[in-house]
Amino acid sequence: MSAAPLLLALMATQASALQAQSGSGEQDLASVLAGLEAGVVLRVATPRGLTEGILTSSSQLALLLETAEGSIEVALSPADSLWVQGDARTGGALIGGALGLGLVALSCGQTLDECGLDVGLAIVTPALALLGAGIGSSILKWRLVNPAPRSRGSP
Repeated sequence: MSAAPLLLALMATQASALQAQSGSGEQDLASVLAGLEAGVVLRVATPRGLTEGILTSSSQLALLLETAEGSIEVALSPADSLWVQGDARTGGALIGGALGLGLVALSCGQTLDECGLDVGLAIVTPALALLGAGIGSSILKWRLVNPAPRSRGSP
């Protein structure tokens, strides 16, 4: 019995589960604002332009952001989109884990007998997933949390 198809099926199952958790992304603005914590870095695209700052507080009508120019209030009713700065930790962990599973599959070849499957799955795969998460935490990226009514691309 070959180990590679078994490990590839496991990887596909995990990737599907993570995609299902991410949701559709079509949340209304009130629920998006309820999920934001003070201190996150936001980009807000409005008809007047792009504003970036650290969230200090929010209401149903406006965001209070700390910017390089000082505190400013951004009205939400005309907002085209709202972005939250995050990192690539989850993606890095997935890539590292997949790499670990791939290495285990390659080392096992055509047989599961004495190929180190238990060591590979218990040590190598989690270690590479942690390494990937560590690398991903240093990569900043923007995540759209409130979609624009018209397509605008990433700020």
